[in-house]
This record gives sequence, structure tokens and C-alpha cells, in this order.
Amino acid sequence: MRAAVPAILSVTFVLIGLGVFVGGRHAARQVDAPAESVAGTGLPPAPPADPENRPPATQGASRQIAPDVVAPPELDTGKLEWAAPRPPLSDLSVPLPPKHEDKGSMLFRPLAVESAVVEGMGVTVTIAGTDSLPPDETCEFGGQTWACGMRARTAFRMWLRGRALDCDLPPEAGGDVTAACRLGKQDAGAWLVANGWARAAPGGSYAEAEAAARTARKGIFGPPPDLTEPTAESAATASAAASGTTPPADRPARGR
Repeated sequence: MRAAVPAILSVTFVLIGLGVFVGGRHAARQVDAPAESVAGTGLPPAPPADPENRPPATQGASRQIAPDVVAPPELDTGKLEWAAPRPPLSDLSVPLPPKHEDKGSMLFRPLAVESAVVEGMGVTVTIAGTDSLPPDETCEFGGQTWACGMRARTAFRMWLRGRALDCDLPPEAGGDVTAACRLGKQDAGAWLVANGWARAAPGGSYAEAEAAARTARKGIFGPPPDLTEPTAESAATASAAASGTTPPADRPARGR
């Protein structure tokens, strides 16, 4: 029984191949048959080929159509003139001026030698509009004398921290000059006078800032650092600032 299975499969494959071959020959004869042979099938005969209606063969180059109409007219280039550009339609199309024009010179790694004097890159710059305090100047407050000049210089150094100043220096400046300086966008002279670490120069623009510093007793116009005793409120505020919390306003501070 097992020996008969391969024989049966072989015969089946032969019959299938023979059927496919005969069907293909029959379909080919129907395609190649003339129109008269398919008249009995109900299909209309194919129309005869007309050589006049045959589509033109594809050419390598395109053919121009109505060149007298489509072609651009000839222009007399000798009469052409360059016209001036038209004005903008509105102010919105006009470019804006630059926000900041840097007219100064960068003074890198400045060192404060007085309360309003810095040195750097071979130049000694006095901040314009200020009256600087030398390091050996002393101030008096409440009947006690203290070294306000040295304290003011230290405050200026701590504010600078070696950062570059943008000063309005003249070209090829050297030696001692007086110029306005900025640390970023902050006016150095305004900061010194407003915090009481320099006096305003006579006739300058920092007179009001000096008056406010005197009234608030800031810097050289106030008590020396060694006589400043922290109160209970300031101690509580400093402790809260260090811990990142805010003490409640209705809770009295300890130590009273």
C-alpha cells in the first residue's frame, strides 16, 4: 500500500501538467484568431488600422507652437533705466536699531585699590561721578572713629569679585583716567554712592543717591561694623534665611 502512494502522486502531477498545457494552447488560439472566427461569440470585430489616425511617434525635441505669439517680444535695452526702490509700506518693515551699542572697553580682572578706583590691564580708572575714599581714611560715628576707607574698599572688592568692568575708556587709554563703568547692566558709580561706599562728586549725577544713603546711614555714613549689634529680629531673619524658611510674624523672637 505504501509503495502505491508515490505512483498515485506521480500520475496526479502528470495529469495536472497536461491540463495546464492544453488550456494554455486553447487560450492562445483564441487570441490569435481573426475577427471572423469570433463572430459567433457576439463580440464586435476589431476596427481596421487607419494609418492617418495613427498617433505620431515620439520625437527627440519638442515642437514650437505659434512662435509668433508665444515668443517674448524684443525689447530695446538701451531705453531701460534703474528706478529708485520704493519706500516701505509701513514702519513695521523698517529694521530696528541695535539694542545696545558697546562704546566702552572691557577691563578684565579689575582690582579695587580704593573705594571707587580700580586697576587693571595697565590702567587706573576712577569711577566717574564719585569721590573715592583712600584706604587710610577714617570716619566718626557716635563718638567713635573707625577705618571706613578700608571697609569701603573691601566692600567694592566683594562686589566686583574679579568680574570684568565695561568702562568708557578713551582710545589707547593709559595711566590714570576717569570713566563711567558698568558691571553687566549696573552702573558702578550709582551702586557705590547708593550703598554709602563713596561720596558723590560735586556737580555730579549721584547727589540724590548720596542724600538717601546718609538718611539711611549706609556704608561710611553709618556705624562701624564692630558696633553693629544684631537685634533679636535680625538674628531670627538671618537664621531663617540660612535655613530657607520664614519665621512667623506673630511669634515673638527668643531672647527678649
